[in-house]
Amino acid sequence: MKLVLHIGPPKTGTTVIQGVLFRHRKALAEAGAYVFHDPVDQARPLSTLYHQPNRPMVPPLRAHFSSKQEAMNWSQRAWARLQKQVKEQKPRIVILSSEHFSTLDEHRPFMKRLRKMFDEIEVIGYARSPDSLYCSALDQFIRAGMRLGELSSPWEYTAPTIWRFKRYLQSVGPEHMTVRRFDRALLHEGDVVADLFYVMNEKLGLDLPTTDDRGPAKVNSSLSGAAAAFLLMMNETYVRLPEGEQTRDQSQVKARQALVEKLRKAPELADLPSLKLPDDKLRQVILWKNRDKLEWFNETFFDAAGTPFDLPQDPGADPAQEEQYAFLSDWLRSYLTPDATERLARVVLAPPAVATQAEGGPQTEAEGDPQT
Repeated sequence: MKLVLHIGPPKTGTTVIQGVLFRHRKALAEAGAYVFHDPVDQARPLSTLYHQPNRPMVPPLRAHFSSKQEAMNWSQRAWARLQKQVKEQKPRIVILSSEHFSTLDEHRPFMKRLRKMFDEIEVIGYARSPDSLYCSALDQFIRAGMRLGELSSPWEYTAPTIWRFKRYLQSVGPEHMTVRRFDRALLHEGDVVADLFYVMNEKLGLDLPTTDDRGPAKVNSSLSGAAAAFLLMMNETYVRLPEGEQTRDQSQVKARQALVEKLRKAPELADLPSLKLPDDKLRQVILWKNRDKLEWFNETFFDAAGTPFDLPQDPGADPAQEEQYAFLSDWLRSYLTPDATERLARVVLAPPAVATQAEGGPQTEAEGDPQT
C-alpha cells in the first residue's frame, strides 16, 4: 500500500488542499485512494501526538481541549481510526495532508509508525520564497496572538529551517520526495491544488481523478493590513501560550477566533490592502538573511528542475534593533488610516442581532442570573 504524505509546510496552500481533498474524497475512493479527515481539526489530528508533551497548547487546540492530555488522547483516537479504516478498506493509496507534519518534534517515531502501515511512502512539499513568506507569516503570527515585541523585523526574519525538508529527504530518499516551488508562475495551471494532482498523477503515476475545485477564494486568506494592526493592539492583553497543564479559556479563544473570522471576511474591509513590504530593499534584506536556505533548495531540488530561487545581493549593514522595531511599528500603524479605522470600528462594533422575547431573546432580570 502506498502513502502520499503531503507535509506543507505552513503558508503554502495547505488549508485549501485539505478542503479540496475532503470534498473530492468520494471520487478518490472510487479510484482506490483514501483521504483521512477529522471533524474537529483537519490539520492536527495525527501530528499532535508527535509534538513534545511540554509544548504549550496553541489556540486552535485550546478551543476544543482543556488540557494537553485531552488533545493527546484525541490524537491517539485519530490514529486508531486511521489504522482501522485503512485495514478495513484496503485502498491502494492513502493520502495524508498536514502542514504540521513538517514541524514534528518526534519525527522518527512518526515515520516508524507510518512504515509499519505502508509499503511505500511518497513525500510532497512546497517551498516558498522567504520574502513572499514574511508578510504572510507576520499576518499568521498576529492572528495567533503574538505581540509587537515577539515579531521579527525584516532584518531579523529567519524563514523556517530546511530541516523541515531535510529530515524527510533522509527518511525516504530523493527518489521518493518531490518538492515544488510555491510560486503561482511555476505551479501547474498557476494553482497549488492543480499542482498537487499534477505531481500525484504525472510524477508519481497514481492515475487519480482530478477536480476543478480550487477551494473558496477566501479560505485562510490574510487579514487586511489595518485589521492586522488592530489585532496586534489587542494582542497586548491576550495570553497566547498559557503555562500549566490545564487551560480553561475555550470561550475566550473561540470569541477571538470569531473576531478574526469577522475581520477576515467582512465585505466592508475586502478592498483594504494586505500587508506588503514597502520597498524592494527590504525584500533583498530578507532574501540575504536566508540565502543559505535558498542555495540548499536550489542545489537539492530546483537547479535540476530549472526553477531555482534567485539569489540576492548584499543589502548592506543592518540598522539598530530600536530602529528595526520603530520601522515595524510605523509600517503597521500606517495601515490605520482614518477611513480604514472607521471601517474597522463599524465591523467590530456592529450591533448584534437581537431576538424578540418570544423567540428566546434576552431574559429579564428575574429570569436571568441573580445580580451580584
